[in-house]
Amino acid sequence: MYTSCVGSFPVEFCRESVEKIAEDMYSIGLTYPSYPQLRDFISIFLDPLSSKGLMYKEGLDYVFSADSVEELENTEIPVPFEALWFVDHVRRCGLNFTGLRAPVTGVFTLASRIYPAGRPHSIRESLMNDLTFLESLASAISSLIRRLEDLGYSLIVIDEPILSVVYGSGVSLIKHRTEDVLRIFGRLEPCKSTFGIHVCGRISPALSRLLLKSNFTLLDHEFKDSPENFRSLKPDELKESGKLLSVGCASSRNAKVESVEEVQSILSKALNIYGDRVYMAKPDCGFRGLSGILPEDKAYEVSIMKLKTIVEAVKRLN
Repeated sequence: MYTSCVGSFPVEFCRESVEKIAEDMYSIGLTYPSYPQLRDFISIFLDPLSSKGLMYKEGLDYVFSADSVEELENTEIPVPFEALWFVDHVRRCGLNFTGLRAPVTGVFTLASRIYPAGRPHSIRESLMNDLTFLESLASAISSLIRRLEDLGYSLIVIDEPILSVVYGSGVSLIKHRTEDVLRIFGRLEPCKSTFGIHVCGRISPALSRLLLKSNFTLLDHEFKDSPENFRSLKPDELKESGKLLSVGCASSRNAKVESVEEVQSILSKALNIYGDRVYMAKPDCGFRGLSGILPEDKAYEVSIMKLKTIVEAVKRLN
């Protein structure tokens, strides 16, 4: 079983932070680290499009202002600075990880924050429900994924937290047919890297069925703060789909550091239910939210301690 992290850390955005995180993840024995996202996971990808005049920021949201979606399709989204700094430091210092993980915010989550001019800012009115826009955005993201692969990232994980909202237990907030959503996913597939999707929160039966039909190899979910996901994801369906599972086994919301035994218990349960489909252990989500609970130094210390606990629990099980 490999060990990983989702991406975000509660520290200052600078190269020195990225390099320290890389060294700390190596020293604790994490096998599949993510480049550290030190900025908001929406703006890191949309602010460059805003600077090119394709949209403008309105509060925390964006308003699409290009003349056509074709302009978006042919626009290059730059590789995040954190991803460049991370892979450069790993190579220069000879940090011999098993592989490198690149988180990329997904088109549905990005589009849920982009609106046509003059429209109310609600999820139903967002461009998440415009299929043509999604296809163009997927083309731009696909190009970014290829460049991350070329840099040496061997695990590409699409972050789609909005899916647990729009495919909740009530009425769906997304208008597209299942086959349309799957087609959008298909446009993102890497050429050579393992392809995963991270959806935090509760996974509804409808969302589980959708993801099991998708082209993602790795499903990355939270099980520490959402233990009901053990019921949503059926072991026979997971095995039949051929997919692998990345198990969230430490809270990203609670600042209390879990014991090794507590993490081991969650992973043992996953192994008992899903068997050899369990591929990776990691926190439920990113750690950026801890900055609202603790001072920066303490929040970062807790983040690394949680990752170290996961590594120790996996050592006991491997």
